[in-house]
Amino acid sequence: MSAIADATTLAAGTMEYSPVRLATAKDLAHLPGDLGLPILGISIQAALHFDRTMLGIYEKYGPIAKTNLFFQPGVIVNGPDNVNRIQLNLEDEFSNWVGYSNTVAEWFGKSVLVRDLEDHRLHRRIVLAAFSAKAMRFYAEKSNEIVDQTLEKWGRTKSIIALPHVRDMLVHIAGKIFYGLDDIAVGSDELTQAFLAMLNGMSTLVKWNSWPFKYGKGMKGKKFVRDYLRSLIPLRQSADGNDLMTNMVRASQDDEPPTLSEDELLDHLSLLFFAGYDTTTATLLHMLMHLGMDQDLQQRLREESLTLGVEALSFSDLTRAEGLHHTFQETLRLYPALPFTLRGTVKDCELGGHRIPAHTQLYIPSIVNHTLPAYWEKPWSFDPWRFSKGREEHKRDQGAHYYPFGGGAHKCVGMRFAEMNAKIFVHKLLLKYRFRTPHNYSPRMIKLPMPRPADDLPLFVEKL
Repeated sequence: MSAIADATTLAAGTMEYSPVRLATAKDLAHLPGDLGLPILGISIQAALHFDRTMLGIYEKYGPIAKTNLFFQPGVIVNGPDNVNRIQLNLEDEFSNWVGYSNTVAEWFGKSVLVRDLEDHRLHRRIVLAAFSAKAMRFYAEKSNEIVDQTLEKWGRTKSIIALPHVRDMLVHIAGKIFYGLDDIAVGSDELTQAFLAMLNGMSTLVKWNSWPFKYGKGMKGKKFVRDYLRSLIPLRQSADGNDLMTNMVRASQDDEPPTLSEDELLDHLSLLFFAGYDTTTATLLHMLMHLGMDQDLQQRLREESLTLGVEALSFSDLTRAEGLHHTFQETLRLYPALPFTLRGTVKDCELGGHRIPAHTQLYIPSIVNHTLPAYWEKPWSFDPWRFSKGREEHKRDQGAHYYPFGGGAHKCVGMRFAEMNAKIFVHKLLLKYRFRTPHNYSPRMIKLPMPRPADDLPLFVEKL
């Protein structure tokens, strides 16, 4: 039996996930680092200045450092070799369940993100079936339709605040593509508000499950989401659609007996919707911010889009937009949609020359590896062409110094979907409008819970 299986219970060939008692500050006393304030640790400074805090810890203590983040003592892990070892997990030393069981699992159950080993591979196969090439062609078609509706509104004004427009567009895309909903579907607006309540509930430090506290509102939103999706399952079981929910139901029912229980299906569907609009919203905002600040870059990408000769990017067109692709990559390098990922150890192991106890929470921030001068030229400059042929800084030494979608067996299942939506939107925007940020724009940046400019990105828009 593997070390990860030891941390759970196996029954009837199925992995049953149990709560995990994580290592305490006392267990980590031998490690370099600073636990910060009593109880709070470094939570406040990380919430206010996440990148600065992570970079400061790396400069002071090196790639392995103990800390206390959001009430949980653990170890911050940096360095390409250390991250690569965790992602590959060749000796089954690291577990997503141990890492996420006390956070994500509370909101999204036993979704594909928190599962391990063969159990994870089984569920991942079903989820990936919903992102087949045939399905992605359909998703691209529907995304283009909704992007057109959004950009039509942009032409009615000379200035906008980008965040609510981008977020609402992506919510509609996710509702249509993931669940087969249209704009007038009963309960679709309530579904959006429920997911936003969950986002706020996940990020609050005050976990009081009552109104009017954010945590209580988030739990109420979670119940609405699951009840709403449960009501859709019978409709999708007999549907002939090509939305993600129907594809997942179909993929599950292809097995005899059906592979996924109803609750497991709800776990995956709720997480995918949330990730589908939340992380792509963050990425698009930062892409628009840099294109709005750099008119030369914006024009260069506009000329590329004109050269492609199509008003709407199909799924097969996506690889042709190289400049847009590199801009997407560079955005995720400096502004990871998930500022850090989690893992947990399942047995005593060694990282960076230090002994890490079993059941230790591991925090893996991207910004340190994404800006290491040994791998990146002028790491704090926004330079999309560092990803172009002949430079390809992200491939140096083949290490884990660039991992915007994670790596190994747990690499993000929706990464192609996120990239597709970002490219479809920016391509259409470039063909229709010239846009810019305010003069000398330098906003305060927020990293948690969703990375974004603090002012939600004001833009001046001019129709071409």
